Amino acid sequence: MFCPSCGELVTENQRFCAHCGTELRQAQPVVALGSVANNLLIPAPDQDAILIGRDPALRDTAHCYLDHPAISSQHARIERRGDQWFVVDLYSSKGTFVNYQRVPPGPIGQPVTEEDTIWVAPYAFHLRTTGPRSELHSAHMRLDAHGLHSQVKVGRDTVTILDLRATPLSFSPGEFVALVGGSGSGKTTLMKALNGMAPAQEGQVAIDGRAIIEGRNAHAFAALFSIMGYVPQDDVMHRDLTVTELLRYVARLRLADLTAAEIATAVDEALAAVDLSPHAGKLIRHLSGGQRKRVNIAMELLARPRLLFLDEPISGLDPGLDLEIMTLLRNWARGTSEAGVDGRSDPKTIVLVTHATENIEQCDYIAFMEPGGRLAYFGPPRDAKRFFVPEREPDDVTYSEIYRRVAGPPPAAQGRDGGQQATWADAYRESTNFERYIVARQPAEIEGYARPVAALEPVAPVRINLPTRPELQVGLQQFRILVGRYARLIGRDKLNAAFLFLQAPLVALLLAAVSSPQALRPAGALDAEKVLFILACAAVWLGVINSTKVIVAEQDIYQRERLYGLGPAPYVLSKITVLGGIGLLQMALLVFFMNLAILLPDRGLVGPVQLEYFVTLVLSTVAGMALGLLTSALARTLDLANTLMFLLLIVQVIFSGLLFEPVGLAQIPASLTISRWALQALGTSTDLNRLLTGVMPGYDWNPAYRADLVHLLACWLILVLYAAICIGLACWRQARK
Repeated sequence: MFCPSCGELVTENQRFCAHCGTELRQAQPVVALGSVANNLLIPAPDQDAILIGRDPALRDTAHCYLDHPAISSQHARIERRGDQWFVVDLYSSKGTFVNYQRVPPGPIGQPVTEEDTIWVAPYAFHLRTTGPRSELHSAHMRLDAHGLHSQVKVGRDTVTILDLRATPLSFSPGEFVALVGGSGSGKTTLMKALNGMAPAQEGQVAIDGRAIIEGRNAHAFAALFSIMGYVPQDDVMHRDLTVTELLRYVARLRLADLTAAEIATAVDEALAAVDLSPHAGKLIRHLSGGQRKRVNIAMELLARPRLLFLDEPISGLDPGLDLEIMTLLRNWARGTSEAGVDGRSDPKTIVLVTHATENIEQCDYIAFMEPGGRLAYFGPPRDAKRFFVPEREPDDVTYSEIYRRVAGPPPAAQGRDGGQQATWADAYRESTNFERYIVARQPAEIEGYARPVAALEPVAPVRINLPTRPELQVGLQQFRILVGRYARLIGRDKLNAAFLFLQAPLVALLLAAVSSPQALRPAGALDAEKVLFILACAAVWLGVINSTKVIVAEQDIYQRERLYGLGPAPYVLSKITVLGGIGLLQMALLVFFMNLAILLPDRGLVGPVQLEYFVTLVLSTVAGMALGLLTSALARTLDLANTLMFLLLIVQVIFSGLLFEPVGLAQIPASLTISRWALQALGTSTDLNRLLTGVMPGYDWNPAYRADLVHLLACWLILVLYAAICIGLACWRQARK
């Protein structure tokens, strides 16, 4: 709808224009799209199956073609089995949902009735068996919050951080809403309660009149993750990629079913939307702060979200860039750039948190939060000036003054019921603004929490020819993408990459400088055990040092990509694969330079000693990398990761078995020390017992170095199991984040 006075876009449920305050009873409607009630999928007469997807071959057929990047080429199938209709998910990457509950992928499917709401990415519709067929349109998201309340423990006290129990909120499609207030007033807490990332302890969040978050239960929100965007406050991205590379990796991870050509088109459109096409080839680190903010937004625009949440997207920008981004978001929310000649527009719902208020009037509404997480005001920005500073004209009031006023109690005044207004939230509830912008905007009713789909009774297996897309294939695709990205990131930092490959030669040269060339021969055998100890520790240390910061350093990126559907196993395995490849080359260089600097034994236990050394050192460094990745997954900060890394390195020295022989309870940590098994394997290949017996009269034969193939294989197997267990635990830890 358009306001008859100022011409601004308004929504159907508004009673007053947010810009000029005109009553909207006479406003002229514009064609609205996406209402679930109006979105009906109706099979053709005698049609028993409807294929839903993005495959162009479905155009102009009795099947259902839906054009959105989150929809798979062959996404789902609705089919008749006797008198019952079923929804079958064809292993789609983003899932098919009935009443916000995901349909298990595979041929069994889920029964569906005419009352059920089917979600396929942004399309929400009902199934009807009769009637005229019409085009499906993307859903327009109305967002309602009721009774939100959260508390946290601070020492022995319980502190309220969000309290909207008395002030429900409603955001309509096409509205651009800002959450503002002082630090610690609950802005980000409210936003994360609305988008399901950190649900409030109490209350409901509803989409289009149906509660999808009930207290801490936000499982139903999974139906919307593919069409919801979240732009965090920090520039969460890899800065050693170009803008195009970054967006392509995001698109390949988030929109797994797109072809390379479709991804290139989506990237170009996102760059054009934020006016970054001229900078597509620049490294992220070379962009200005405002340009990085726009890249941050472009990452979300790739998926064409219907709901977009932004946390401080304009912080630190100059007023010109601030206005540019706010105008971009306002136009995108209203869908004005996408309105067609038939009067149709495609509005979205955008909610942002911000401290910057210079261009806040670009928003349709602002929600002003006061300490304690209470809502001090909700309504048009200019009306906020009248509410907080009624004694002056709005043009003479700045939002900085409002910030100062909200930090304290309202002026002494009696409410309409005769009570004292102790907080701005109390004052707001007593004002006409509350009736106009809170009460008048509430939906007629909120349906209960998303009900489960009808129970599926056991039926005889039905043979259906369906395209298969097992989860393993999705994981392998993500793994390949992440391996390529991580390798590119390492290679992009050429100085660090060069140092990685110089580490092993430096260890060999330093060892050669302090030991005899005959150290592993009878002439210098007194130093043999020390040389092997240095080799074992060097392999483990290189593995631990090169991996301990890897996961924790990009934990924000990982958590953002988890919203895209990134699996923890592909993520961790991609790290160990690339690091393991580097470790393999490092150990090859270490053995090569050791062979030049020190005379190695003539042969190993079963073959060339160089090969046995190489296998032991590679397994040791990979085990060290796995331990480092687990530590990185467990650590919450880089500082903690550094502290833990130091402890791990010391443990490898103390419990290696060379300096001290562990006894009693010390044998437990000793048995869990990588360097201990690496040293034993190296000593076995060297036949250290025979070597030391010849030069040390009275030497006690050490069973840890016995020249036994079974013992050597046991040491190798322990190192493999050690790495596997650490990698598994790292995957488990990442899955819980």
